[in-house]
Amino acid sequence: FLGYLTKLLQNHTAYACDGEHLSLRCLRHSPISVQSAFYGQDYQMCSTREPETRMTEPINCVAPTSLQKVLDECQNLRSCQLLVNSRVFGPDLCPGTTKFLLVSFKCKPTEYKTKSACENQELKLHCQESKFLIIYSATYGRWAHEENVCSTEVERVPPFDCLSYTALEVLSKRCYGKQRCKIVVTSQDFGSPCLPGVTKYLNVSYACVPKFILTAVNPLVTDSKSSVKQNDGVDLDPKESRLPKKDGIIVSNSLATFAYIRGRKMRLRL
Repeated sequence: FLGYLTKLLQNHTAYACDGEHLSLRCLRHSPISVQSAFYGQDYQMCSTREPETRMTEPINCVAPTSLQKVLDECQNLRSCQLLVNSRVFGPDLCPGTTKFLLVSFKCKPTEYKTKSACENQELKLHCQESKFLIIYSATYGRWAHEENVCSTEVERVPPFDCLSYTALEVLSKRCYGKQRCKIVVTSQDFGSPCLPGVTKYLNVSYACVPKFILTAVNPLVTDSKSSVKQNDGVDLDPKESRLPKKDGIIVSNSLATFAYIRGRKMRLRL
């Protein structure tokens, strides 16, 4: 079983250059959960210019719509394909420069736990003995279709989504690999994506897994001060994604957790 898991424990990102298609795909029963997206200037991955020429290009060239566009096209689907083009991501902030799209995502299993907490309330996550937390997704703000969540009779809920996706990073840093975790839900920690006066809330999807899953996904989970180095010599944080392969297909380490959960359910049925 562990040997099967190690084949799934690849934590990659994928990229595509202007004019190419970026493809994301998960296995059956595991929809895409987009973690981050960057569309902007490229110095190395796609450019055919000489290094001296690349350095004269503008330093800041990032499309602010990158994440939202990828979410709209790929979130909760099993597979998706997106054309990489400056027109897809709004106004071109640096015309004439080479750009690329870089996406990181997880494959979220259908078996997971969810929990919510309103603004200024305390969110508590806990696992049973010998199990530890893995966070799949987290959003802070309001969904337009959830009118009755954390709202009062006099409050007017906006007719549009206002969400902060930095909640995933914040919650992962606080809770990943722990048995118990609690955090007060405030805009100071998660940002303020909505209009003043709008009550916000935190939504979390997570699972509790044994220690061998954590160490298989990240062998240095017990040594957070260490760093990992790939064969190409790129330094990586143990919890960060690896550099992409050109084929644009990614398999996430969340599939390991998915395989564990599915395996347990199948054994229980037997």
